Amino acid sequence: MTEANRSNDNQSVEEIENEFLTEEVFVKLFEHIDKLPHRQREILKLNMEGKKMAEIADMLNLSYDTVKTHKKRAILSLRKSLGGNKAILIYVLFA
Repeated sequence: MTEANRSNDNQSVEEIENEFLTEEVFVKLFEHIDKLPHRQREILKLNMEGKKMAEIADMLNLSYDTVKTHKKRAILSLRKSLGGNKAILIYVLFA
């Protein structure tokens, strides 16, 4: 096996490991989201679908500030329950 082939094999293993770890993090994240209070969970899921806070407020017949508060509390709860580097994923998804 040539050095180039070994490098490609190593990259493939690393990519597979990264994909597995990413999938594992997402599974954990959604397990924790499912444990949130109903309104927080609902707002986060709508946010993940690309809805803006004002749009969510209109859809749920809530004030903008209420949606903002629920989202903030949900993210704080997820950060606390997930901890570590997984908190970065939360910011990517919900910031």
